[in-house]
Amino acid sequence: TVPGVAATNGVASSAYSVNAAHSSTSSVNDEFTVTFNQDAPKDANLTSFIVSGISITLGSNVPLGHVVGLKATASNGTPFTGATATKTITLGSIPSTTVTNSQVATGAPSATGISLGNVTVTDVAGAAVSSGDEIDLTLAYGAKFTTAGTVGGTLVTAGTPTIVTVTTTSDTVKATAIKTSSAGDKLTLAGAQVTLPSTLGEVYIAVFDKTTAAFLGAVGVATVVNQSRLGGSDRYATASQLFDPQFSFAASVVLTSGANYPDALSAGYLARRLNTGVLTTDPGSLPPATRQELIAHSIATVYLVGGTAAVSQNVLNQVAALHVGNNPTNPLINVVRIAGSDRFATNNLVDIYQTPATSTTAVVATGLNFADALAVGPAIYKTGDPLILTSGASLSASAAETIADLGIKTAIIVGGTSAVSSAVESALAAHGVTVAYRISGADRTQTAADIAQWETSGLPAAGAYAALSSLGFTDPGLVSVARGDNFADALAAGPVAGAEQHVIVLTADPNTVGAGIGQYLAGRAGTVGTLQALGLSSAVSAAALNAAAETLSKPLII
Repeated sequence: TVPGVAATNGVASSAYSVNAAHSSTSSVNDEFTVTFNQDAPKDANLTSFIVSGISITLGSNVPLGHVVGLKATASNGTPFTGATATKTITLGSIPSTTVTNSQVATGAPSATGISLGNVTVTDVAGAAVSSGDEIDLTLAYGAKFTTAGTVGGTLVTAGTPTIVTVTTTSDTVKATAIKTSSAGDKLTLAGAQVTLPSTLGEVYIAVFDKTTAAFLGAVGVATVVNQSRLGGSDRYATASQLFDPQFSFAASVVLTSGANYPDALSAGYLARRLNTGVLTTDPGSLPPATRQELIAHSIATVYLVGGTAAVSQNVLNQVAALHVGNNPTNPLINVVRIAGSDRFATNNLVDIYQTPATSTTAVVATGLNFADALAVGPAIYKTGDPLILTSGASLSASAAETIADLGIKTAIIVGGTSAVSSAVESALAAHGVTVAYRISGADRTQTAADIAQWETSGLPAAGAYAALSSLGFTDPGLVSVARGDNFADALAAGPVAGAEQHVIVLTADPNTVGAGIGQYLAGRAGTVGTLQALGLSSAVSAAALNAAAETLSKPLII
C-alpha cells in the first residue's frame, strides 16, 4: 500500500509525488519513493515529511524474534549533495513471546504501595523457554517492589517469588520454568505492589530468560504523574478559583452567564483584549463566590456579556452596588453590558468592542453548541485572534459583518462539517477570507485533542490545507481536564490556560474520558507532569482522571 505523506512548513502536496515498488518475492528491498517536483522553502524553518499508513506483508520465512525495520535513504542527486544519507528505524518485531498487562497503574512520584495490574507472559509458538530456566521479571526506571505478589500459570511453579535487587534502580522477581514451554503456555504475576520512582514517566517490566540471556518482552505497568483538582463548591466558585491568582491584579473582569452558553462563548476573546479573566454568574442573582472575587481585588469595571435573558438586570444592579475593593471610600464598580439581539450579534459587538483587532486572522466556530468554541479558548487567548461564531449551515449575517469590520483575511475553522458546514467555508471564500485549516475530530473530545496538538506541536498538512504551525505553548507539563458535556468550567479556564500557555482537553462526560484524551496524551509520559481536573468529582470523576493518566503510557518497543 502506498503510504500517506504530508509535509510541514507550507509545502503543498503538489511539490512531491509518492510511488511504491514491490514484488511477491521481495525480501528486504520493497520500497516507496518520494520524488520532489520543486525545492523546499528557502527559509530558516525546518521542513519535515510525515509518513503514515505504512502497511506490510510479512513473508513466511521471517523468524520469531526478528526485528522489522524501515531504512530511509536520501539520494545524492539534486538537491542533495555529498554522500547518500541513510537512517534506519525499528517499526516492530515478531515476538516469540508476548508480555501483556491487565491495567496500567497510576501514581505520583515516589508514591508507595501502588498495585500493579496482572502481568502475563505467553509463549507464541512453543519452545521459547526450556525446563529449569530462570525467568526474571525486572522493574525498570527506578521503581521498587514492595510486595512481590504471586506467580502462576502453566509455565512455572506457583507461589510467592523472591524480590532481588539487581541494581540500585531496579528490582526483580524470579520464577523457574517447570517444563519446556508449548505454544500458549503462560506465566502470570499478580498482586504485585511497587514504590514509584521520583521522576515522571512510564514504569515497565522487562522479562528475560536469565538462563539463556534471551529477552522475552516488556510491558508498561505504571505511569508516574501528578494529579490535582481545582474546583469550588459549584461552577461559580470554580470560576473564582481559576481567576485567582492568575488575574488577581486585573482592574477589570468579564462576567457572563454560568447557566447558559450562547452569549458566554464570546467572553474569552473580550477577556484577552482586556488582559483579564472570566467570572460567571447565575442569571438571576450574583453568587456569593463571584461577589467575593469581585470585591477581593481592585476590579473597577465589570464587562457583562449578554442581554438580560442571559444575565438579569438584578445581577447588574448587584454588581453596580459594590465598591472597588469593598472599600466604601472607593468608587462603585462600573458595569458595562455588551449585548446584541442574539448570540451572533453579541459576538459581533464583543469582537469589535473598543479598539480595532490586532489580527486579520480569526477562528470560526459554531455558535449552536459550545464544545469547539470552548476547546479553542486557550489558543484565542494566546494569539489574540477573534472568535467568530456562526450558525452551522450558513454564515450568519453578524459573522459576515465582523469579517468586514475587522478586515479578516484568514480563518481557521474549528469543528467538522456537521458543526461548520462546507457552505460556511465557501461563504468565507466569497468574503475574501482564506481558510487556512479546519481543525476537526470525530467528536468533541477529538477536536479538543487536535486543538491541543496545534497549541503545543502544530498540525500536519491535511487535504487542501497546509500545515498549521505550533502556537508554542510553553507549559506542556500541565494539562487541564474539563468536562466536555457542560461548558462552565472550560469557559472560565480558557483565559487562564491561554495566559499560562497550557492545554485543556475535554472528557465525553464526568465519568468517561472519550477518545480524544488518549489521542493527545498517549506517549506523553514523562512530558506531562500534572493532570489537573477542573471542578469537583461531579464534573470530572476520580475514575476519569485516573483513566486519563493511564493513557499517558505508550506502547513499549525494544
